[in-house]
Amino acid sequence: MENTINITKLESAMIHAIAINEMNSANGSVPQDAEDTLCDMFTIYKSFFDQIEFKDGTTISNPITKRNVAGIASSLTQKGLIKINQSQVWNPNFGNNSTIELSEEGFAVFQSL
Repeated sequence: MENTINITKLESAMIHAIAINEMNSANGSVPQDAEDTLCDMFTIYKSFFDQIEFKDGTTISNPITKRNVAGIASSLTQKGLIKINQSQVWNPNFGNNSTIELSEEGFAVFQSL
């Protein structure tokens, strides 16, 4: 499937950070579907500032900063590429149990990158 959605370099970095993350359902491997990218928000937020891993195993220093993470997530949400599920259940360690994952469209974009 060809990617017809324009995404920025930072949006691409966030898509990869969500997709290939040792704390999501795929446990750090390349996900097989969008459901494999589900992760709690606290864990994924911390990983945004680590290395970004790509499907071919290469890594780069993450260009996402604490200043721009909310804007990038908002843009990806508006484009329908990620889903943020906000929970009202309080967790004393993480604030709440909100989750983040790629949508089906976001997973298709991930596969095309």
